[in-house]
Amino acid sequence: MMTDGDTQASPVFDDVVRAERSRLEAVAWALLGDRHLAEDVAQESLAKAYRRWDDVKRLESPGGWLHRVTVNDALSRRRRMTTERRALGRVHAGGEADADQGERTAEALRVWAAVRALPRDQATAIALRYFADLEVAEIALVTGRAVGTVKSDLYRGRERLRDRLLDEEAS
Repeated sequence: MMTDGDTQASPVFDDVVRAERSRLEAVAWALLGDRHLAEDVAQESLAKAYRRWDDVKRLESPGGWLHRVTVNDALSRRRRMTTERRALGRVHAGGEADADQGERTAEALRVWAAVRALPRDQATAIALRYFADLEVAEIALVTGRAVGTVKSDLYRGRERLRDRLLDEEAS
């Protein structure tokens, strides 16, 4: 929340929040598979940006910074969730089911589960490209990777997804 004592940058921050919030949530969902966790991760990223706004607003792409923070936080949460699930002996064989599963088709769930099974860099590139609708150059900025490497991650990720999904259909 902004207070009366905040700087003139407040309207700019509000614009960034409006422009990026849903895309941040979408990327986090693609990486985590849980809408509520995704909302939490996106909110935490926005809170970090707000606390550091004097520095973040000077960056070439504050939105890119937000996406990088969101991806990093989502991947950290995913690692923690995996560790916790292993420690609990995988109480549920298929993992946690999202409460809003009925709102999405089984096909979309299957595809995004396959995305989460990709190597981290490929999953991140796919999520940023198809959920946040970022261009390759923007993904490179967010991830700190070269444009060519991002293109390779996207290509390899799509190839693995295609192969995995075709194998599942054949089974």
